[in-house]
Amino acid sequence: YLEKFGYSGPQAYLLLGAAPIEGRVSGVVDIPNACCSLYLPTPIFDHDIRPSASGPVRADRGSCAVSS
Repeated sequence: YLEKFGYSGPQAYLLLGAAPIEGRVSGVVDIPNACCSLYLPTPIFDHDIRPSASGPVRADRGSCAVSS
């Protein structure tokens, strides 16, 4: 999801590793329809990452967290 906004894979991985996220497994008893959800606080971003009708706005997020 974060890659749709221009974050690279390593950047998204580092961001999720440092952010105060909350994950939940929901609907385990309904096996074909089980799902997982993740709470990512939006105030940690300087732009809006919430879903909207216009879709995600891709931007250049730089090259920090470059993997070798």
